[in-house]
Amino acid sequence: MSGGTTKIVSVASSPSAATITSSPSSGTFTTPASLELERKNSYTLIANKDGYSEATFQLQRRMRTGPLILDILFTGLIGVIVDAATGGWYDLKPETVTISMEQLDPSMPGPDVIEVRIGEADLAEGDLHVDSDQPVNITVIQN
Repeated sequence: MSGGTTKIVSVASSPSAATITSSPSSGTFTTPASLELERKNSYTLIANKDGYSEATFQLQRRMRTGPLILDILFTGLIGVIVDAATGGWYDLKPETVTISMEQLDPSMPGPDVIEVRIGEADLAEGDLHVDSDQPVNITVIQN
C-alpha cells in the first residue's frame, strides 16, 4: 500500500549488448535495460554474450522500515497483510547495476581507452558505486 510492489533497476554491461536473464525469471533483456522487478524477491542477474564468460550479480531485497511503521500506525491490519504479501515493505539494492564479463580469448583486440566512473551510491550504508565500460580489476585500500 506504500511504495508499490515493483522497482525499476537499471542494468548495464561491459561489454554492452549482453543478454540479461534473472532468477527468479523476469524475462530476457539486452543491455542497457531497465528491469521492472517485484520487490518481494531477491534476484540473481545473469549476463551472457558470445566470446565472453557468463557473469552474475546479486540484487538483494532489504526491509524498508518506513512503510512498515506507516502500515502499523495508519493502515492497520489490512495494510500489514497487503504489503507483507506483495512485498511493499521491501526495496531492491542497488538501483543501478553494471555487470562486467571477461573475454574468453584474451588475444581478441580490446579497447584503447577504458572509462571508469566512481560515485557514492549510499552514504548511509557506506557504499561506493564503481562502473566502467570494460571489465577492470579494482583494489580498495582502506586508510
